[in-house]
Amino acid sequence: MDKRHFTTRPVCRHQPKMKVFALVCVALLLSLSGAASSSCYNRCGNSYSGSYSCQCNSNCARYRDCCSDYVLHCQLGSCQGRCETSYDGSKPCQCNTSCDRYGDCCVDYETQCSGDSPVVTSAPSNPGDGSAPTDMDEFATAVWNADVNRLSSSDYSMNVGTYISNSGAKQDVSSNPMFTSVNTAFFQRDTYKTLISLFDNYITSQGQSEVTTALEQAEQDAFMDAMFDTTVMSIAYQYVKSLGYYSTLSQYKEFVRGLIFTPYTRKASKDTSGFEHVFTGEFSDSSSVSGFHNWVRMYLLEQEGVMNYYGYMNIQEPNQILYQFEWENRVKPITSIMHGVSPEFEMAIFSTCFLTRRNAVCDMTINGGSASVQTWDYNGADVFGSAYFIA
Repeated sequence: MDKRHFTTRPVCRHQPKMKVFALVCVALLLSLSGAASSSCYNRCGNSYSGSYSCQCNSNCARYRDCCSDYVLHCQLGSCQGRCETSYDGSKPCQCNTSCDRYGDCCVDYETQCSGDSPVVTSAPSNPGDGSAPTDMDEFATAVWNADVNRLSSSDYSMNVGTYISNSGAKQDVSSNPMFTSVNTAFFQRDTYKTLISLFDNYITSQGQSEVTTALEQAEQDAFMDAMFDTTVMSIAYQYVKSLGYYSTLSQYKEFVRGLIFTPYTRKASKDTSGFEHVFTGEFSDSSSVSGFHNWVRMYLLEQEGVMNYYGYMNIQEPNQILYQFEWENRVKPITSIMHGVSPEFEMAIFSTCFLTRRNAVCDMTINGGSASVQTWDYNGADVFGSAYFIA
């Protein structure tokens, strides 16, 4: 876990059990440090102003200068300054003791309104007129816009090489790696750092039972906490809650944990998991690879010199590629990734598709482009048998 989180600094007095609400603590920290200009608190809908480091209007997503709490204050709605106010139908969510019964609490209700001293920085806020996403298209676009950990086109470059017309030929037709360069400073951010720490926790070959050590369990916990400290996963919870799947964040977090970390059996007792299959990839036998749908893993293995990119079969916006590779003399004829996106974005999309379109294709529009995700359970269990962008 990133030790920077344990340095001395102001903290929220009422720490919630649900760590996704930590983004509200961040807003408080910013105000305490004199950096209120980097928050959308009481600024939703304001015109562009160069005096602020980030913006809070409908154009900020287009220009990629939204404040990190834009979605919270201006789309989902916040309880900041609204605790125990009467029902207000003009607001997308409520902030009184009845909201839990009616299932319409704002995402930060527990943080802002629990205890005797709700977190308030100044005057009551105007959380905006937005609401939880109403369908998969709105949800996918919302988490795309909120993905502050996504790399921009200037942060990495790719060489897609040569088109593969016959994937069955299993021939290397591209002389260069897939990734030419990546701004690895992103890998020091919490969700990337904790993701990468998990890659070496698994026996790559199927058929050998996995044993999770105490250290590996701690690394799993750190990854979960890092993801649920993001606005992306906050939106995911708000959306699935609006669909009636989970009424508390702790329930939803345990569901996501189970999808990726509950071990199950393919060839030997508890020899795999959703994370190992989807994010790490595994050797299904001496000549083939199973799973493997994460761009960070692809880049790191190329850097290690053990991954050989063969070429592509399809490229689709946003950021999707269908391709073929060889990994330690084993070929994956067809696989797909969405490159540049954060781990939390992938988890938000995959887990939501699993809930709403389990064992089926989940179509969506992201940033004006089309995307489809296929998820599979394994023998009916709430685990990722697989999950990937179809490209």
